[in-house]
Amino acid sequence: MCTTGTDFVSLAEAAVVLKTTEPRILMMLKQHQLLGRQDGSEWRIDKASLAVCGTAGPGGFTMAGCGGGCGGCGGH
Repeated sequence: MCTTGTDFVSLAEAAVVLKTTEPRILMMLKQHQLLGRQDGSEWRIDKASLAVCGTAGPGGFTMAGCGGGCGGCGGH
C-alpha cells in the first residue's frame, strides 16, 4: 500500500498526472490505490501516492460514449 505524505494535489491535477479521468481517480481512492482526504466537497490527493502508485492502468481509459473504464466492453 502507498504511504501518505504532506503535499496534496487537486482531483483534476491527479487525473492529469496519471493520464486518466477524475472519476477514475475517485475509484482509485475508494479502492485504496491512492491516498487522499476530503476537505468539504473537494478531494485532495496525496502527491507521494501518485508517484508510488504509478499509472491508472487500462481501466483508466474509456471509449467514446463509454460509462467509464470497467473493461466490460473489451474496448479499453
